[in-house]
Amino acid sequence: MEQLLQTANAQFFALLPNIKVHRPHVSTDPFSTELVMERGNTDWWAAAKNKTFLYPIHASRSMMLRWMHRDYRGVAGLVSAVGTDSKFEDDEMQIFRGLGRALS
Repeated sequence: MEQLLQTANAQFFALLPNIKVHRPHVSTDPFSTELVMERGNTDWWAAAKNKTFLYPIHASRSMMLRWMHRDYRGVAGLVSAVGTDSKFEDDEMQIFRGLGRALS
């Protein structure tokens, strides 16, 4: 499962497993916020180069707070503010595609 790590300098990092996530259909609760973590999905692992990702948390911690409160829609809304100077690898991009499907 995900881990929140802190250095001696109060820097935070999120250690996340590289697993497929989807939102199950729950007929009795159509607006459920439940997420299913598919750890044994062989198609997902075929595209994976890493078993985990270590992401630094911005000093404002706004995304971290939303994530800790399971406000996944709020986290997804902040993803566009995330910047990088390198292209995402295929296994990194599948995380973002999976999050998009889980929110729809």
